[in-house]
Amino acid sequence: MTLRELIDIGGCNFLKCDCEGAEWTINPEDLKGVRRIELEIHRGRQSILPENPDLLTWIESNYKVRKIEKEGGDDGAYWHCFEQ
Repeated sequence: MTLRELIDIGGCNFLKCDCEGAEWTINPEDLKGVRRIELEIHRGRQSILPENPDLLTWIESNYKVRKIEKEGGDDGAYWHCFEQ
């Protein structure tokens, strides 16, 4: 199921996302109304899909974000996102 389909079923105000690179398929508009996001971002060899920088830009524009880079640097990061 897509995030949009899950939201349509029951809503979502807290999203925990660890989907091995499939996070890049999230449509930023589907995050409207989500108050908190815990997101593991996969990059490079850890991601099954190409990066979508528009997703990260949208999140940073709409949430207060605390980032923790993984030890490998380019491998990804953990983003803790809170509604502004």
